[in-house]
Amino acid sequence: MDDFEYRYGTIQLDACDYDTPLSAPYSCKPIKTALKNKFDKEFVMQQREENLASLVADAPQQKILILFGTSHFKGFLRNLQARDPHWVKIK
Repeated sequence: MDDFEYRYGTIQLDACDYDTPLSAPYSCKPIKTALKNKFDKEFVMQQREENLASLVADAPQQKILILFGTSHFKGFLRNLQARDPHWVKIK
């Protein structure tokens, strides 16, 4: 969140946000769509893919099983290949 707020400004929470338990349905005023889309693309997708690629590239194991959504694959492979162009998809 610190990185996101550094880039895009502080996310202002209101009383509804503070008073809603984590286990309760969220019915507060939603964040602006454009800001939510930036968070989803840059933080949910890109940073997850970058982090996973660095973990795999630096791992000592020869075989690694990764379970994650298929929408992450292209970005994950792109990040691996940025570190080492010899990474290829074999199946």
